[in-house]
Amino acid sequence: MGTINALNLIMIVMNMLVVPYFAGYALLRMLGLEVVGEPRKLYEKTLRNVRHGMRLFSGMLLSMTVFLATALPVTWFKGSFYTVLWITLGVTIFFVVFGIERLVCSKNKKDTKKSSQNRRDSDKTWDLIKAHKEETVLIIICIAAIAYYLYFVISKMHFDEDDSRYIVNAVDILRTGKLLSTDPTTGGPITEFYGDFKKDFLSPWYGYIAYISKICFIHPTVMAHTIMPVVYTLIIAVLMFDIGIEVFNKDILKTSIFVTFMFMLYVFGAYSRTSALAMKSYRQWQGKAMVASFGLPLLILLYMILYEINDKKDIGIKWLIILFADTALCLMSGNGIIFSAIMTGCFGLIYTILKKNWRILIWTVIAVIPNAILIILSQVLTINMYLS
Repeated sequence: MGTINALNLIMIVMNMLVVPYFAGYALLRMLGLEVVGEPRKLYEKTLRNVRHGMRLFSGMLLSMTVFLATALPVTWFKGSFYTVLWITLGVTIFFVVFGIERLVCSKNKKDTKKSSQNRRDSDKTWDLIKAHKEETVLIIICIAAIAYYLYFVISKMHFDEDDSRYIVNAVDILRTGKLLSTDPTTGGPITEFYGDFKKDFLSPWYGYIAYISKICFIHPTVMAHTIMPVVYTLIIAVLMFDIGIEVFNKDILKTSIFVTFMFMLYVFGAYSRTSALAMKSYRQWQGKAMVASFGLPLLILLYMILYEINDKKDIGIKWLIILFADTALCLMSGNGIIFSAIMTGCFGLIYTILKKNWRILIWTVIAVIPNAILIILSQVLTINMYLS
């Protein structure tokens, strides 16, 4: 289980990329955020009808939300980790099947094109590339920057004292079949959730590492230090590209410069293991790093997408995507519980004032319910510790 073979690679691609993509497509269809239509050409400055990145991000948020919602009661009542695993996997598979079925149906509704038309489209694409040489060069430079950063991540793999909690807890889960049952310092049983145990109980990111490791048949140490940084770096690159597309009004040239700058900043800003950019870049096996590098930027992207919606009637159901995002950030880290609640509250208030749609305040409150529950639970556990 400590090495990576062909089966492991297949399971990694399936469980960390393909499965979230189709599950996310189903979730976006249910929320009304998936717009069915033809994808735009690379250099055309038109609205993108297909957000492939958003499908992948949404699928990740779905599995993380289900995992956290299941892990909390199971951990509290000392239940089996495999209960969490099968519930999370079952819900995800349901959404995957639904997503594939919806995607196939939408494809069948489109008119089929002749091969000659496909050849004309191919010629048109080549003509667009030749007509946009500057954009093409910048895209190549951007890809090279991401590739160099991936080399940096793989060759400078990071280990520190946090392994004694995150990775030991993940390994212990697969050994005992229980979530947060063994004190990694003493080896004895955990009887109360206090200190670091309270944080791990509220934000069981180590459990999600164990979950991904189990369904990919890979040891948690290998998953955390080798697979997750590489896969999540590629996902973050897609996220940065989508943010650039929104910020720079579909300008591919400015977006390429933006993504290149971000990854060069990651490379040269991570001068020590404790720097802000080190925490944000190559430490994705830690939940707080995922909050900084993936969770908070994704929230910003979701806010921008929701802000573009002007239909007051169905904006509410679309806001549930923020509920999934806030819950996923709660899973990652304790600071995600606070930051996502503050950001969602501020955005919801500003959105309400600018759009003059007071229903948004109600949906904002609904979106931060997981945060409120975990904050209250944290205070209850703290008070209980002092009383006892």
